[in-house]
Amino acid sequence: QFCPDYYGMKHELVDCIISDELFSDLNDDPRFRQSKLSDLVTESKVVVYFPDYLLLVSSRQQLINLLHYAVYIRNVSFFILVLFMLERTSMKLRYEERKDKVVQITGPWKDAILYMMGTLQNKRYDKIFEKQFFDINQYKSLPLRDFIDKLCENFPRYQRFVDGEYQIVPREKQKRFLERIICGEECFHFSEVGSGKTKVIMPLLCQIFLSSNVEAHQYLARGG
Repeated sequence: QFCPDYYGMKHELVDCIISDELFSDLNDDPRFRQSKLSDLVTESKVVVYFPDYLLLVSSRQQLINLLHYAVYIRNVSFFILVLFMLERTSMKLRYEERKDKVVQITGPWKDAILYMMGTLQNKRYDKIFEKQFFDINQYKSLPLRDFIDKLCENFPRYQRFVDGEYQIVPREKQKRFLERIICGEECFHFSEVGSGKTKVIMPLLCQIFLSSNVEAHQYLARGG
């Protein structure tokens, strides 16, 4: 992926990506801020864990720094991966492809952005990123219990692997608790916040909500 001539780019790519962000000031009043992504770069360190080597980041700032690093080392596929994740944060990104008569984003970098936005197909990139992501919509017709088992089977791959084992693995009791929340006749209220709920139940519940699993959404849509 490395190319010393920057694939014909005349400007650093992070200077051509604009961040639009809504935030609260010291008086809790909403404010709108616009910044070049290059102005938001700081220093940080990210660790990629054995055996899955999936990119795990703990903050949006780390993603900004990694995006800058991906451009710096001219790695287009790494750039796409980080951009996928950054687009899912609270920032809205805009790309200044052209300024006046000057084309600022071109070549593989433009293709990378279009691929990330879903407007350009690339089977080579599909093969690369299928190791980082899995398609939960492939389980659309799966029974709910089997669907939960599939999600829990995949869940540990996104956790740290220490001393020969994953740090967080959903237990059978948590699987059935999640099923109870979805299938219960009445709305379920968490009595207290615990690590099992915030680190396991809530992430899995969000995945189910965002999925297209038919049986899950039949339960979630009850009562209107």
